[in-house]
Amino acid sequence: MNISTYIPLKQICLLVVFVLWTLFSSAQTPNYTKHTVSKGETITQIAVKYAVTPFDIYRLNPDSQTGIKENDVLLVPKITAAKPIIPAKTIHSSTTRIIQPKETWYSLSREVGVSVEQLLALNPSHPELKIGDTIQLAANILPKKQILPTLPVVPSQGKHVVQAKETKFGIAQKYGISVVELELQNPAIVNNLAEGVELIIPKSAVVKSMDLAISTSAVPKAVDKSVQQLSVNKAGQNKKLVLLLPFNAAKIQADTLTPLSNRLKKDAFLNLTLDFYTGALVAIDSAKTLGINIEVQVLDSEETKSSSALDALLKTNHFDDASAVIGPFYQQYVEKLSSKLGSKGIAVLSPLSKDAGKLNANVYQTMPTVELQKQTVLNYMLAQNGNVIVIADPKKVANKSWIVQNYPGVKFAKFTDKGALDPVYLKSILNKNGHNYVVLDTQKTNLILSSTAMLCSLLPNFTIQLAILEPNETLDYEEIPIKRLTDLKLLYPSVTRENNSAEAQHFRNHYKQINKVFPNQYAIRGFDLTFDTLLRLSQNGSFDSTTTIATQQVEYQFNYANTKDNAFVNSGVYLLELQADLSIKQLN
Repeated sequence: MNISTYIPLKQICLLVVFVLWTLFSSAQTPNYTKHTVSKGETITQIAVKYAVTPFDIYRLNPDSQTGIKENDVLLVPKITAAKPIIPAKTIHSSTTRIIQPKETWYSLSREVGVSVEQLLALNPSHPELKIGDTIQLAANILPKKQILPTLPVVPSQGKHVVQAKETKFGIAQKYGISVVELELQNPAIVNNLAEGVELIIPKSAVVKSMDLAISTSAVPKAVDKSVQQLSVNKAGQNKKLVLLLPFNAAKIQADTLTPLSNRLKKDAFLNLTLDFYTGALVAIDSAKTLGINIEVQVLDSEETKSSSALDALLKTNHFDDASAVIGPFYQQYVEKLSSKLGSKGIAVLSPLSKDAGKLNANVYQTMPTVELQKQTVLNYMLAQNGNVIVIADPKKVANKSWIVQNYPGVKFAKFTDKGALDPVYLKSILNKNGHNYVVLDTQKTNLILSSTAMLCSLLPNFTIQLAILEPNETLDYEEIPIKRLTDLKLLYPSVTRENNSAEAQHFRNHYKQINKVFPNQYAIRGFDLTFDTLLRLSQNGSFDSTTTIATQQVEYQFNYANTKDNAFVNSGVYLLELQADLSIKQLN
């Protein structure tokens, strides 16, 4: 039996919202203008000012999704007939592209659906991107084209000629493979299965657990856990997953004065929710294709920071037969829902929050916390017998106190009376014969510039590697020479990985085929979390019986660790290292 998806009647208007959203986001490329961010200004306010959607701004400024600050320069699409600063026709020609503020090789690779290595190979004279650079985009990898991945030749069980009334599902089942495996080896049948077509049947007696969009060859190493991959299981036939998402559909219906298109321009939270939801829908469809037999129900949590529909929903029977719930989005409502469902043994998965907060025993914090990211980096460096030195911003007292308390063996650089980094003391605490990890714990541009310059000057005599403990957007500024970061082989934590495998490309192309745009970070999050949850629910036993198993999806990994409160926190943090050719090496 296929997955059943139930959407309450009041969600019908959401379909209208989604159609308008996809039509708007796939509209013809407009002109562009530059906007300098004022103090306290938000993406939503900027979008309203220019009569565009937050999505339009995020599309042109992908780094802005992690936050903006005063004096940032954003590229904003201009829908008037005024002359643009950069003519629109020069943004995307048939084979070239002009680099915009904050664009990176990685963000470009995500947009056009190819690897960083392919783009670098096309542009050997541009190892470092600068605003205004003109780079080459091969015609066959332009974002406007739908390109299915070229797959390697694999051992096959032979050929199969499609007969009248045969379906992809029936053929896949006959040979013991998944529909996705069949499509990957026969991309011509993705949109249409015609009678008489000869298919290549891949040799695969067992469906891989991660064959939708994941590379299964590198399951992350887990500490004190049995590292294995989940196999698709048919044991979840009587289980149910509830998606509790903040569509706020009732408010949209009640607001008869605001057109839906205008609401989308102003409501960043709704855009985020829709992105997450579209990713989740692809996951549900993919699980259905694999034969995972789990009921899925979608409910509107009607969340804002100050209110939600939880009390009303808890009075219904929607949660009585649920095995797991993804949502709500706000952490305070996760805690409220989990306390109500705890006695029923229902797993409540917090989808986006990085704040551990007050965790009940049935809570699964699916986003690794910032503290976990710090621990992952420090534990790795010490496990390598490294000499760990921290250059700490004098104002970041809390961070320094936390390191001193939990990692007493770590050394700290000193500053002169004038506030400059003391080069003599720094050199005295470096290990001449060992590996020195120097942690940069500051967002100050001047301190980053002076520190990296000093460290690079010491490289001929010492083995030094630069590291950060948490995301640091200052390193993306133009003032910071990328060569310094590559020379020092920047080590950093990330909750996502760069995945350019054929499977991941197939997922992104499939998503674009449905939604007319490539998936952004929230759509990928929606896919990864929903598919991983469905896969765990398909196993024998309850959701918590699968927590000893670590998994990887398109970009996220899920490695649940039990806390002192008997709740579960995802410790799936990637350790990444910047290479000389600007590629990213995964260390764990």
